[in-house]
Amino acid sequence: MSETSYPKVCGSELGYAGPKVHIIVLGNDECFQRGRILHELYHILGFPHEQNRSDRDKYVVVNWKNLLPGIELNFRKFKGRYMDVGPYDYYSLMHYSLYAMANDRKVRTLTPTTKNVDESRIGQRKDFSPIDLQKINTFYKCEKKTQPSSKKMYQTTISQKLKSGMNKKMQEPIDGVISVQGNSKLFKK
Repeated sequence: MSETSYPKVCGSELGYAGPKVHIIVLGNDECFQRGRILHELYHILGFPHEQNRSDRDKYVVVNWKNLLPGIELNFRKFKGRYMDVGPYDYYSLMHYSLYAMANDRKVRTLTPTTKNVDESRIGQRKDFSPIDLQKINTFYKCEKKTQPSSKKMYQTTISQKLKSGMNKKMQEPIDGVISVQGNSKLFKK
């Protein structure tokens, strides 16, 4: 298999995929930005996209006619216990931008129904929002005042050969926070 046979997308599995390996696909240069990697790690923690919430129709309208073919799953509502935790978060690391997956990039795929929303912040890929952190703490029953740890939870190695984007394998959990080894220039803030 050559480097050109890997997909040109960013992606990961939703939720716990087994005791040893979680795969994150970083198929293009944009995928190496810090916020995009956090987005994929958030999926591994079990969180779908914010616009997948079962109550999302109260907050956004989906323009189904402008979606790229075959991409509808990324906009379908999840039913059941899936993450309708806390208020709807337009500024979540997990919310798509207003033009995400658009067939016509001049026409929105998502339109907020709520007034006074800063539309420029919807779809941000910089960092977790305060509500994102509350959701993680609620779902994983974390103490309200958690402190950063020097212990490692996940470790990954990014070689020069893989730098342009390929599957990145997350190794077995150790304990604590995320540690990434490799060329720090890949993680643009």
